[in-house]
Amino acid sequence: MAEAPKHLRAGFTGTVNEEKPKVGERAKQVAATVREEAAAVADTARDHPTATTGALLAVGVIGFVLGYLLGTGSSHGDRSRW
Repeated sequence: MAEAPKHLRAGFTGTVNEEKPKVGERAKQVAATVREEAAAVADTARDHPTATTGALLAVGVIGFVLGYLLGTGSSHGDRSRW
């Protein structure tokens, strides 16, 4: 089972006069958040492999259909490539 998140970053939790973090500090915070979110997604995918497969398959089919429709819509009707 997935572990509870370490901390919740939602809403305004600071003070109005708080100093802005430096760019390097902010980049480290963003990288840590991205790592945590990626781990959460990976845990969910590990816990629910059938749902993950279904979602990826659905995205693949939608992408194929959109590519096919865009490809056939941009082709000229009277020209044959063969």
